[in-house]
Amino acid sequence: MFAKIIFIITISLLVTAPVLVLAAGCNSLTGVCNPAGSEQNWTIENLTANVIKKVMGVLAIVFILLILWAGATRLFAQGNADQIKKSYDTILWAVLGLVIIFSSYIILNFVFSKLSF
Repeated sequence: MFAKIIFIITISLLVTAPVLVLAAGCNSLTGVCNPAGSEQNWTIENLTANVIKKVMGVLAIVFILLILWAGATRLFAQGNADQIKKSYDTILWAVLGLVIIFSSYIILNFVFSKLSF
């Protein structure tokens, strides 16, 4: 069981690693990359927005992996009622988590549009 969890975490990190890269804009004269984009965009708002977008991307990948896992569980259940219920619950909680994620994104987007740092 422990080996399975380590395997899933490793695969998840390998899949989500490209999303975690924050380096967006590089200065052509100095060759230094700024994690928030260009020099004009170096604000708390933009840095926070970039981090939130990256986290949302990672959570979307986790959602897709959960749906695939639940589908595989249901596919290989072979009529076992416990396995079918487990896959149904996984799908239910994954969709509920996605709704919460999108709701928080909408709320944060509204708050950041109204606030100015």
